[in-house]
Amino acid sequence: MTPRNELLGSVHRAAKLAGLDQDTYRDKLEQITGKRSAKDCTDAELSLVLNNFHVKRPRAEHSHHTKIKALFIAAYNLGLFASGTDAALDAFVARQTGKLRLSFVTPAEAGGCVEALKAMLARKGCAVPNTDDRGMTARRELLKAQWAELYRLSAVTTDYPSALWHYVGRVLGINCTGLEQLDARQLDTMARRLGGWIRRRKAERSIAA
Repeated sequence: MTPRNELLGSVHRAAKLAGLDQDTYRDKLEQITGKRSAKDCTDAELSLVLNNFHVKRPRAEHSHHTKIKALFIAAYNLGLFASGTDAALDAFVARQTGKLRLSFVTPAEAGGCVEALKAMLARKGCAVPNTDDRGMTARRELLKAQWAELYRLSAVTTDYPSALWHYVGRVLGINCTGLEQLDARQLDTMARRLGGWIRRRKAERSIAA
């Protein structure tokens, strides 16, 4: 393999590791070099692109990053995103802010991502409160919205709260008379389970159509 082909391969691998889809990749390429194809770039330009893609990725551990990720996972479990991976989250962030990764988003930029995700959730009946109670209310609201979504998808026969409680109790092996009795771990377990059910049901309906 020639040095240039190695350089081209490195750029494509770096773009893939950055979780960029083709449109975002070409947009970033154009921002850096003025060209939309790596083949049209000089070796110096390719090296510049590679250096840009290889910027060290800090861990997404700040509170504004954690909040965005939690809301994104909630939206994923409500069927609003096809994938819940870090790459899918980074792609969402890129569309909202132009930043390649969540870990590059500043506190000032985070508000737009948070509000966009809250609006998406609200349209599906999941109202995220502004008060901070360690996310417990938001978790319970998600489960109720997920159950309502399953009812809309004809996966369950009733959207009564008691039906959800009965299902939760059966899965967790407890006598559930209300979501308030569940702790964060139990609520998260149920959110993942209901999220998987929603995605399967949507896939079944898509195939049937």
